[in-house]
Amino acid sequence: MGGWFSSKLIKSGRSINFSRKITLLLCGIIILPVSFATKTDNQWIAIVLIGIAAAGHQAWSANVFTFASDIFPKKATASVVGIGGMIGAISGIIADFSLGSVLDAQGKEGYFFAFLIAGTLYLVILGIVHWMMPTMTPLGDDLKPIIK
Repeated sequence: MGGWFSSKLIKSGRSINFSRKITLLLCGIIILPVSFATKTDNQWIAIVLIGIAAAGHQAWSANVFTFASDIFPKKATASVVGIGGMIGAISGIIADFSLGSVLDAQGKEGYFFAFLIAGTLYLVILGIVHWMMPTMTPLGDDLKPIIK
């Protein structure tokens, strides 16, 4: 749905910048309630919350991977995605070790904070992306902004 929604906005005349970022904002908001999966005794509510968060994550991913092709020329897209994947993998390793430390220290209660931080990071990352790229100006083959 994430790719469909941003494409629908673009086809309706909205800018790529607006369409991608508003879709990411909605995905981030959809993911936020996942932290409450740890607070319910009802396994089905937990499953639904985690399922909605997983769907939000996939919609987020579809749009984030498209950022590279929206901004960078074809010859640089694979490299940019590869570098992003490497940073993501390293971040995942660090997060796994950090989560292990938190859970060792706090036990079951640590899951609430882990899910809260993980869910909130989507909005934090969107804020950073917007701060770094307020207009999402595409780059030409010379990696300089294309001025229209």
